[in-house]
Amino acid sequence: MKRIHLFYAASVSLMLALAPFAHADIVTNGTFGSGTSPSLSGWTQTGSGTSPGTGIQAIKFQPAPSTQFGDNIPMDGAINTGAYFVDDAAAEVLSQNITLAGNTNYVLSFDLFKTVTGAGNPGLFTLTASDGTVLGSFTGSGLATAVWTPESLAFTSGAAGSYTLSYTFDSGPAPAQDVVLTNVAVNAATPEPTSLLLLGSGLLGIAGAARRRFSI
Repeated sequence: MKRIHLFYAASVSLMLALAPFAHADIVTNGTFGSGTSPSLSGWTQTGSGTSPGTGIQAIKFQPAPSTQFGDNIPMDGAINTGAYFVDDAAAEVLSQNITLAGNTNYVLSFDLFKTVTGAGNPGLFTLTASDGTVLGSFTGSGLATAVWTPESLAFTSGAAGSYTLSYTFDSGPAPAQDVVLTNVAVNAATPEPTSLLLLGSGLLGIAGAARRRFSI
């Protein structure tokens, strides 16, 4: 089983790659529910943590309050549900298997929200993705508070087959910086606009050559 790991930990680093993408239905329930009905359906949760000891929760954003600590989380566009990472001393994993084509460029995208009540806690998180090697990471200290922040990460699959997409929340012994995740998607990357322009120019050149051939 190949794996794409994403995990929160008490460390500091930043290495995030960006790329354009096209929508595809690879991730199941990437919004953790619909309307005002939160759900972790399609995802598997393992591990545990302390205070409040609730594990990774599917929550609704509106009407407020959105969390048990009184946070007011606005809707992420039309999305009103997400996964809430909150436990201290957590070693918790939220994962699902996805099927990828072989040797294909993909973009993992998602939105994050750092809550006001957890923003001042000392337990930083780092989100890291890997498929054998680390692809990218960033920390909670660099994430804006009380606004939705879109993130994206480019990667290339190995052999075709099943991969595990996993978010691991490892908040350390200190109070964790609480974060909400939603709008998770994995999409096949599209060529850069310049590449499309070059391809279009090439096709026009071929068409022109063909026209000259038949006009002789």
